[in-house]
Amino acid sequence: MMLGDVITRIRAQCPGFALVDHVLTSPITYPYPTALLAPVRNQGQPPLVNIPGGYAQDVVSTFGVYIVVERRQNGVADFGQGTLFDTLCQSLRTALVNWTPPGAVQPLMYAGGEMAPYDQGLVTWRDDYSTIFEMRMP
Repeated sequence: MMLGDVITRIRAQCPGFALVDHVLTSPITYPYPTALLAPVRNQGQPPLVNIPGGYAQDVVSTFGVYIVVERRQNGVADFGQGTLFDTLCQSLRTALVNWTPPGAVQPLMYAGGEMAPYDQGLVTWRDDYSTIFEMRMP
């Protein structure tokens, strides 16, 4: 599965992000809120199937979308950022869950989320999504 297709979909479906990019090729500095995509894990599934000239195997592919927002807490409650964060997460999930990326054999599923390490000025949440694609090797 190519993350470029997912990036294109998020850019088209989630206008609340100032930047959507691959974590390995994104600019060093970027505007907020930002969505950065990264591969998380690939897990081969049995059986390994022999095909003419090689083999095929289903692979569960999981990628993460890091949602990066600025903290705006200066001793006074600021629920606006919390609402923005919830809106961004919901738009992302609406755009991705049950969508089948090119090359996948199943639609994307939400695989979970967690707070990622953050510094005092930024908060980062990672949503994970999984699908299955068929790996063919000669």
